[in-house]
Amino acid sequence: DVEKLGGSSHPGLMVNSGLGSSEPDDILGPTEFKWTGTHLPNVDYVLTYRDCDHDDHTDLKPQLRQIFLDTLKSRRPGIETETYEYNDGGDHPLVFIKIYAPFNVLAREAEKLKLEMALDKTISPLESFDLFQKIGDCCNMIEDDEEDFISGPFTRRNLHLFRGHENKETFFRPAQRSYLLHNILINTDIGSAASELDKDLSKTALPKLLHREVFTDAFILHDPSEKDPWVKSLKRDWLKAYPGDYKIDRNRATDEEIAKGKKLQAVLQVGDCQFNSIYAPDERARLNNVWTRISKYQPLDKVRNYFGEKIAFYFAWSGHMISMLWVPTVLGIGIFIYGLVLSIQRQSTTTSATTTLAPNVTTTVQTDIQKVMGLVDDMLATIKEAFDNLLTPIFAIIICLWGTIHTELWKRYRSTLAYEWDVNNYEHSEPDRPGFIGTRERLDPITGKMDSYYPGSHQAMKFATSFIILLVMILIVFIGVAAVIVYRIFVTIRVCPTVSSTNCLILNAVISSLLNAIFIIVIGKVYDRIAYTLTNWENHRTQTEYDNALILKLFAFQFANSYSSLFYIAFFRGDNIFMPPNGIFGLGKEFVDTCGTDGNCMSMLSLQVLILMIAKPMPKLLMDHVIPYLMRLFRSLKKRCSRSQVDTGESNLSRPTDVNAYIVNEYQKFSLGNFTIEEYMEKIIQFGYLLLFAASFPLAPLIALLTNLFDISTDAHRMLWNFRRPVAMISQNIGIWHDIVEFMNVAGVISNACLIAFTASWIRRDEFAATYNNMTSKLAIVLLVENVVLGLKYFISSVIPDVPSLVQLQIRRERYRVPKILSSGNINGSAPDKVSMAELSHRGSDPQLNDAKEKRRHQRRRNKRGGDDVIVEDEAVDASAAAAATGDSQPRRNRRQRRDSRRKQKDEEQPAAAAAVDDQRSVSEDDGEESDGDRGYQPFGDNSSPSRRGDKRRRRKKEGGEPPADPEGDISLRQFGRHDTRDLTYF
Repeated sequence: DVEKLGGSSHPGLMVNSGLGSSEPDDILGPTEFKWTGTHLPNVDYVLTYRDCDHDDHTDLKPQLRQIFLDTLKSRRPGIETETYEYNDGGDHPLVFIKIYAPFNVLAREAEKLKLEMALDKTISPLESFDLFQKIGDCCNMIEDDEEDFISGPFTRRNLHLFRGHENKETFFRPAQRSYLLHNILINTDIGSAASELDKDLSKTALPKLLHREVFTDAFILHDPSEKDPWVKSLKRDWLKAYPGDYKIDRNRATDEEIAKGKKLQAVLQVGDCQFNSIYAPDERARLNNVWTRISKYQPLDKVRNYFGEKIAFYFAWSGHMISMLWVPTVLGIGIFIYGLVLSIQRQSTTTSATTTLAPNVTTTVQTDIQKVMGLVDDMLATIKEAFDNLLTPIFAIIICLWGTIHTELWKRYRSTLAYEWDVNNYEHSEPDRPGFIGTRERLDPITGKMDSYYPGSHQAMKFATSFIILLVMILIVFIGVAAVIVYRIFVTIRVCPTVSSTNCLILNAVISSLLNAIFIIVIGKVYDRIAYTLTNWENHRTQTEYDNALILKLFAFQFANSYSSLFYIAFFRGDNIFMPPNGIFGLGKEFVDTCGTDGNCMSMLSLQVLILMIAKPMPKLLMDHVIPYLMRLFRSLKKRCSRSQVDTGESNLSRPTDVNAYIVNEYQKFSLGNFTIEEYMEKIIQFGYLLLFAASFPLAPLIALLTNLFDISTDAHRMLWNFRRPVAMISQNIGIWHDIVEFMNVAGVISNACLIAFTASWIRRDEFAATYNNMTSKLAIVLLVENVVLGLKYFISSVIPDVPSLVQLQIRRERYRVPKILSSGNINGSAPDKVSMAELSHRGSDPQLNDAKEKRRHQRRRNKRGGDDVIVEDEAVDASAAAAATGDSQPRRNRRQRRDSRRKQKDEEQPAAAAAVDDQRSVSEDDGEESDGDRGYQPFGDNSSPSRRGDKRRRRKKEGGEPPADPEGDISLRQFGRHDTRDLTYF
């Protein structure tokens, strides 16, 4: 069915059901899109395309779309779709395909993926000492109240064992619903069904259809929320149409505030449009109330439930780094204050000495501006010297060790989260990437089918080409750094002598650093596009291979782009290693790049790190917040202008239950794209500024702490309200980023050791210069610092286990308990129908049971002898009495009846053999032994035939012995009927 825009608010909207299922017990008929009078329907996935296919009759896109939807419904019976056509002012209307997956479809996919789900049994929380946990408890900063449950692989057979099985609509978390349906869509292969249309459609699912623009977009919806900006805009429109007809919560707002457009959340009803009780429970609002507040700990469990484990692990890692930054921040502030005090004392001593040497010098009257400029010069000089003092080498060593402690504690935290989030044993089978093109075919050794592949030699050539292009881009970075150096030299020689020292500092240091930062940002954006193009060209088969290759390219370039100017200032600028003898361009020996008259390159390095750490996040702030805000403002103004030209009656107003208007609003939001790649890269580069140049800038931890706190809060807000909701993906850890952090830790040790030996000013002091200010001593200091710190880092990593002992214990407990629970079908791990030996003894001595068994034996003998006195009704009554006495179940009786009928048919075909078997059974029964010939199994083993057991029993009787008794209740196995013996053997 295709809906038009005007009729989308009909409360009785139903969707067409999917194709019939081969499992009728799983599907109970057509499912509504959860449409009620007050709530939005539950749409799990949305696909879009432009309805321009009728213009080109040779286009295969309409047929491919139909084949995809038909294949989806036939392979996943129960999935429902509905289309909605929206005219956005373009040449062709935009069509939305709404997809809903019922519980049985999601359950089947979860069982296929062996998804770990929480069982309906809580476990005791991990009792371990956590300083930040204690602080959060004391300060009421923790809002994550999620309970931990034992988890096990989901099976539909044991659905009753899992938590929340009573409500199938909420059984799967929102993140799990999106992940399961996304997994279904990306694995719905239409290659075989569409092979006649296009031969290049092997392994074609949703990603490849998006790549070929069969569908133009695919996204999932945010949960409706009262705080959504879309709801606020609806309230404004309705209040404008009905200015006096509204109801509000007087405890939250007044009429004057509502009239000014403030506190619109207090509006409950406008006209006949209700806004109250529509979004309960409002999980997105609850998440916003905690997550966007800096004064609260991150509710990681709620983030995981809403966005999935992959995004939750990023925020967990970022939050962990914030927690670990507090210690180096306090140390850095203390070291900076210490250096500032020493610098002020040194400046005071220098000023007093200058005054003493020239007491009678008459000076001209200075203007107020000149006095201020002089104070600024003194202040800047004091601050620059404060960064480099005797404690900065010690601080650098501490930061290097801190990096290892941070990484090791993250491993423990990650393992704890992976256990609590039930992703320790997650295995993901990836389909081929949609952009992958196989040029040749070969026999797959696993499936035995022909499979396309891309030759490794061709891919190796592409890797080499990408590496060469990367080197060329790094060379361009070096050229940019050289250009900034030339600018700085020119300003120092030609401009600074004609201006004040403050202006010289601004033109020389500040402007050059800003130019370098702008160049880094621009060339970084250019290379990002080149890196994506190269990675696409390399033709990686899976998305993981693609992401890893892209991350390595981006990180290698960003490492050179972000740190090359800093390495030049730190290690090459002071010695003029790369400068020609006659200066740049042969202009003279004075045209060289130096660190000033005092030769202190450390202060210039500190200023450069400061500017880069502040300027680097600015483009992200612009792209993530400013541009989306301007776009929303433009759309709002456009919408108001269009509404001013038409009637603003109720027929043109959307209601909060209008799912189609809500989908259009979500469609107009920006996509997050490669959110985790961009965010990890930004944090890793910032981590490098902190770790590689710790000896030059002790305030780097403070800046990193403040920017990360702000970044987490703004990221939370934009993910919840301004951007589309990403598909929740499952992950066990942070992936290849952990290896990059390990690399940065080692590189930080080497960099800081060289800074301590070659760049720090302590080595040029009078008390140290004579002993250490030579190349041999400097190299010895580098080797000593490197080996000592690396040894300590290795010792720390060896002492701190990657997995806490309590987590290991809980994992062992679950490995022991979960199989017992799943196999027994009981949440307590015991069989539900298990009975004691005393109860079995009571059943065996029951007269009613013995009479029923005796009648059944005689009835079977008469049937097998062909007697005419078979009374079916009596047999049914006897069987019912026996079943009532033994607690026998209907399925077991049905199986037994079928087995007896098969034996009866076989005995009729072979009467002689049946008579022989009957005689043997009669002898056995006359001896007081129960016949086991009709049981279909041998509880005592293959070598224990009835006749042989009878012989043994007769020999024991002759010798005066007794049959073996049951050890628990001295109960002979003879006392039980055949079904009781089966129960006893089973348990």
